[in-house]
Amino acid sequence: DVYKRQLQFDFPGRAAERYADAIEAVGQQTNWNVMVAPEVNQQALGTVIFELLPEGAQITKGPSFFLSQGVVKVDIEGLDAHQELVTAYKDLTGMALVVNDSGGAAEGPVTAAAASEEQLEINAAYALIREALGAYGLYKTSLKQGQIILSFISPEVGTRHYDTIQALARQTGYPIAIHPHPNQNAILQEARTLISATGAQIVRGPSIYTDRGAVLVKVDTLPDGASQLGKRFEDATGYRLEIQL
Repeated sequence: DVYKRQLQFDFPGRAAERYADAIEAVGQQTNWNVMVAPEVNQQALGTVIFELLPEGAQITKGPSFFLSQGVVKVDIEGLDAHQELVTAYKDLTGMALVVNDSGGAAEGPVTAAAASEEQLEINAAYALIREALGAYGLYKTSLKQGQIILSFISPEVGTRHYDTIQALARQTGYPIAIHPHPNQNAILQEARTLISATGAQIVRGPSIYTDRGAVLVKVDTLPDGASQLGKRFEDATGYRLEIQL
C-alpha cells in the first residue's frame, strides 16, 4: 500500500520546486506518496515584504493577496529600486509582487507596464511582442482602452516575464498588462497529455482549482518521476499538479 503524506511549507510552490529531488527520494525510500500541501501562508507572504523593505521605505497600503493569480499587491513609499524588491520576493516566495499598481482591482489585468511617449503602429507592436514572448506561451494579444492585454495559459506564467513586458511597453509605446484569468481548458489538457505519456491511467479528473492554483487528478498507479512531472506541469502552466491514487 502507498501511504499519503503532505509536507507543510509557507510557500508551497517554491518549496516543491526547490526540494523536488528530495521529496521524490523520500517517496521512493518510504513507499509514501509525498506531496506538498498547497495552502500558502498569507501571514508569511506579508512578513517577507517587511523583511525585504530597504531603509526609508514604508508600506502605505496592503498587502493584498490574489493567490489564484500568484500575485501580491502593495503600495510602498520611499522605494527607489522596485525591481530589486520584486525579484527578491519572487525568489523567496514564488509569488509576483506588484508595487504601486494604479489598477488595483483583482479582476483587472494582473500587472501593467507603463508606456513611452511614442507609439508603434499596433500591428507592428503586436509583432514585436509575439517575437519576444511567443516562445513562452503567449497565445493572444488584444487592445482594450488603449492598453495591450497579453493572454498566457495563466497569469502566473505571464508574470514570470515582467521585466520583458516592461521593456516591450517602452519599445511599443503602449501600456501592457497580463490578462488575469487562466485558460482552463489548455491547463487541463496539459495535465492529461503529461499523465498519459507516463502510461498511468486517469481515474478521475483532472479538476482545476483556480483559487489555489492547482490541478487535481486521480490515477490508477503513481507515475515514475512524479515530482519531475509536477515541475514540468508547473513550468508549462504556472499551476501545481496534485496526483492522488
